[in-house]
Amino acid sequence: MGLPVNDPLKTAHPLLIAVRALRLRSHAASGAALEIAVRNMFNDVPLLLDSLRYQTAADETLSSTRRSYLLSGFAIERDDGVLVEISGRYAWMNAEKRRTVVRLDSVPEFKNRGKWTQLGLA
Repeated sequence: MGLPVNDPLKTAHPLLIAVRALRLRSHAASGAALEIAVRNMFNDVPLLLDSLRYQTAADETLSSTRRSYLLSGFAIERDDGVLVEISGRYAWMNAEKRRTVVRLDSVPEFKNRGKWTQLGLA
């Protein structure tokens, strides 16, 4: 099941990733390019790895030493509500290596009302 990529996931665990920017750019003959940029956050603050500075709701202090995850299951929601899957595309994101942007080329171009993806945290 996919989550809307523009959902800040505020009701979920605070260590989840918030996807901040989606851009669909047109390219003449090859369709469009979808660019996805993520920001690694904790409680609405940019995540700094190996830093004992984050407080949980239970007033515990914690640190994140690694943030690596895979994005897959990309889809675009057309204006009529139909999800068009962009199959066979994956993006490995890694906070330490500052790998936070993925560009998907040759994406079907049409009026859309949403972009979707699935993510897994490791």
